[in-house]
Parts: sequence; structure tokens; C-alpha cells
Amino acid sequence: TLVYRSRGQFRRTLVWMDRVGAAEPLSLPPALYLEAVLSLDGRRLAATVVEKDESVGLLIGDLTRGTLTRAPADGVFQNLAWTPDGNRIALDFCVNAQDHRRLNWLSADGSTPFEPLTDETSRQSERPSSFSPDGNLLLFDVLSVTDPDSSDTGWDIYVLPLSGARKAYPFLKTRFDEERAQFSPDGRWVAYD
Repeated sequence: TLVYRSRGQFRRTLVWMDRVGAAEPLSLPPALYLEAVLSLDGRRLAATVVEKDESVGLLIGDLTRGTLTRAPADGVFQNLAWTPDGNRIALDFCVNAQDHRRLNWLSADGSTPFEPLTDETSRQSERPSSFSPDGNLLLFDVLSVTDPDSSDTGWDIYVLPLSGARKAYPFLKTRFDEERAQFSPDGRWVAYD
């Protein structure tokens, strides 16, 4: 017996949801969306989608025009975060699924390719979570895979200054898992899992 689900059943339609629960579909076509993240001004979105060949694509949507454009992205990526000015999107990226994912960003208009944000050579995976409101700092998660000691349980939160030497430093590194940190709108607080 073979049990399967046809690809069409995974197609999703993106909707606006108001505070009372009323949904209004966006004027973007249905797709196999995995993740969709709005720019801070609410006019654009970045989305990862499963494409026909089962690869994952990166789409940039213009919500006022109702258009989606495929970004020049070949590799494995996810965990999208917009810069506050809407000019760039940070994501974790690697060329092959066997590699460790590293922090990268690219221009939202597709004019520049992926650019690494860290120069780490240790065996770790990195994923972005939130930019400070002024765009000067990026919170990101780190999973070290180099013989962690007994106090290291996995994900920790780091801060990356985006000017100067771009030297990351720990924000929260304990024996527990800490991840998905988000700056408050005024930049004074951080919420995390």
C-alpha cells in the first residue's frame, strides 16, 4: 500500500487577518509557502516556497502591485529577517544541505548576491531572528556542533554589530536552549523562546 499526498494540497494562499479574525486574501498567487515575512513598512514580503523540482526558492513580493519576483538564490536557506529600512533580507544559507547554515544577507531588489555576515570558521549553524530598530545590530541564533560541553544544550542567542569589524558576541548563552530573539519596537527589550 502506498499512501501519499498530492503536491497541490500543500498550496497556500496568503491572507491579511484583522484583529477580529476576518481574513482578506492577498493578491499574490497560491504557492507552497514555507515562510513569509513582512517588511516593517508592510508593503513587501519575503517568502520561501517549495518549487516544482522540490527545491526551495526565495520570493520577494510587492504587496501594492501584487507581484512576486524570484530572488537569485541557489542553495539551502530559511529564517528570513528584513532590515528596518527594507533594503536587505537576512537569512541562513548554505550551498549544500550537508553544510552548516551561516548568516547571510542580500539586497531585496536582487541587485546583489548573498553576502556572508560572519566569518566564523567553527562548526556551527547560524540563523537570523531580529534587527534592532536602528538597523545597527542583528540578533541571531547559534548552534555549536563542536563537542559541546555538558552545560551546552544547543541554541544560544548572539548579537552581531553591523558596522565596524562585525564581531559577534553572546547575548544569552546558558545550559538551556535560547532562540528566536526579537527586539521590541523601541529597541530597549528583547523577547525570546
